Amino acid sequence: MKAFEKRYVGPKNFILAVAGDFDRGAMVKKLEAAFGKWPTPGEKPGLPAAPDKPAQAGWYMVEKDVNQGRVSIGLPSLDRYDPDWAAARVMNDILGGGGFTSRLVNRIRSDEGLAYSVNSRIEGGTYYAEPWRLVFQSKVRSVAYATEIAMGEIQKMRDSLVTPTELVASRNKFVESLPVQFETANAMAGGLAVEELTGRYDKDPAYFADYAKRLNAVTATDVQRVAKRLLDPTKMTVLMVGQSGEMMKGDDKHAASITKLAGGDPKRLPLRDPLTMKPQQPGTPN
Repeated sequence: MKAFEKRYVGPKNFILAVAGDFDRGAMVKKLEAAFGKWPTPGEKPGLPAAPDKPAQAGWYMVEKDVNQGRVSIGLPSLDRYDPDWAAARVMNDILGGGGFTSRLVNRIRSDEGLAYSVNSRIEGGTYYAEPWRLVFQSKVRSVAYATEIAMGEIQKMRDSLVTPTELVASRNKFVESLPVQFETANAMAGGLAVEELTGRYDKDPAYFADYAKRLNAVTATDVQRVAKRLLDPTKMTVLMVGQSGEMMKGDDKHAASITKLAGGDPKRLPLRDPLTMKPQQPGTPN
């Protein structure tokens, strides 16, 4: 710990942000007096390395004795500097990231009652492209039908334009919620410090100035284009965790089949210890 502190904990690796009612010159002098004699300058670390390879596309199943099946769908996405970032945010918001205004929540939860929580996320990687993810839980016998609905909504996003109502509502939500991030002096200081620390200010200094303009410029055609670019079923990794036998049966009311969706039997993976990631032995408590 001492070696780590000496190597990294120093002024080169800290962003000090101050917001409030003060004289800037006087504040700078006070800060220099307080921190100017920091004993360890600190070594500047490199940027976090990107994963050496993405998750392998395909359908996978893990046996776990629980009465809910957890489904996670992921695929490679983009970083926050990508020209399609604004359109991708709107696309994901309409598809599954917008809570009760999103299509996946309305279809899987509200219309069919198959899941309590349905959510899709697009992170916009800070240092490298991070994945798009869709996650939900459903009764084990309902997993196949809920997954079929999810895949159908993903395909619909690729095949057709979003409605004007959906588009305007999503763009407005992003634009109108921006001021909330800067409600207090503490929020301003913290938010801008993060921008400086993670390098966005250097790469995209007009990010906040152009925030509303970029989002309001997103069209329905842009949303469909980015959906076709990102939501490629052939690149998806689908992981289902639960009672595999029951999930494979499906329910008695719908013809949905995991085998049909996956194009065959999903590859079975062992349940792993969450701390060591080593496969658990049969009979180990979950």
